[in-house]
Amino acid sequence: QRASRAVALRDAGLWAGLMGALPAHLDRDGLAMYFPTMPEGSDTLTAYLLSLAHEAGWQIPQPALDRMLGGLERFVSGEISRHGSLPTADLAIRKVAALDALTRYRDALEPRLAESVTVEPNLWPTSALIDWLGVTSRWSTLAQREQRRAEALAVLRARLVLQGTTLGFSTERSDYLWWLMVSGDVNANRALLALM
Repeated sequence: QRASRAVALRDAGLWAGLMGALPAHLDRDGLAMYFPTMPEGSDTLTAYLLSLAHEAGWQIPQPALDRMLGGLERFVSGEISRHGSLPTADLAIRKVAALDALTRYRDALEPRLAESVTVEPNLWPTSALIDWLGVTSRWSTLAQREQRRAEALAVLRARLVLQGTTLGFSTERSDYLWWLMVSGDVNANRALLALM
């Protein structure tokens, strides 16, 4: 909440204070914790913070950034595991979000990271589809990159619904994944950013 507020208000002082406290919020694997007293960090929160900072054009201190990126890489590769907030089948969605965050900072990722996710854009919620668009636009050495991007764009376009002056997604009811910090409004804003 503090990170989102800092970016929304463009409050550099609030962001700097948060970044000063960030090391105490990273677990042994480099994943961000909501509270310093938690036993383990969250891949979802880590990906969110990295993506938010990148989108806003704000810096995360290099030592913390390196730890967070390393933690996400190990999460995607399966070297470390984190369970979601709910007992749902959301691992692929979380891995795609982590890949999106990683490609914002590293252009050349190891191919094995892409192989750890079964690419099924038609089955993914819209948030994962938008994450995958980001991955395919930034990861220059991704196998079948252009084909995968075109497929994801086609699926996203098929989901768009225009009703009067309102633009939404046909999957909006099933896209509300609060435990992953995702809603229809979040998807709409992120889709605009991804497609601009």
